[in-house]
Amino acid sequence: MLRRRRSSSERARRRPHTAHGVRGTRAHRAAAAAWLDVLRPVFLVLAVLYWSMNAPRTGDIALGFFAGLALDVFQGPVLGQHALALALVTYIAVREHQRIRSKPAFQQALFVFAALAVYEFVLFAIDGWSGTRSRVRCAGSTP
Repeated sequence: MLRRRRSSSERARRRPHTAHGVRGTRAHRAAAAAWLDVLRPVFLVLAVLYWSMNAPRTGDIALGFFAGLALDVFQGPVLGQHALALALVTYIAVREHQRIRSKPAFQQALFVFAALAVYEFVLFAIDGWSGTRSRVRCAGSTP
């Protein structure tokens, strides 16, 4: 027996949830992502912090500076903004890596939180001094 091949319109009628469900979900995720950027950590900073605490000679200040410079090229309106902030955070982590590694995990997490706060503060200060807005824009704000 030969089965007849169904046309694309017949297949779409059999699965109506695939036609509009995906588009609505993507739009919802895009709208939610705009205001969640404030809470989302910068994973490049976390990676540089990890390497600067676990291998301070490998993840030294140059790694932080060049990773920040690469982030500036792709994302920042002020060249050197992320490089300065990430180099500062990396310097603190390399300088204090022996003290940090001897602490329990909760205190290490507090140090990482403080390092992220310093990073964000430096970015906020540079944004204020230069008059630019490089970070998150709220969904209702104008560009």
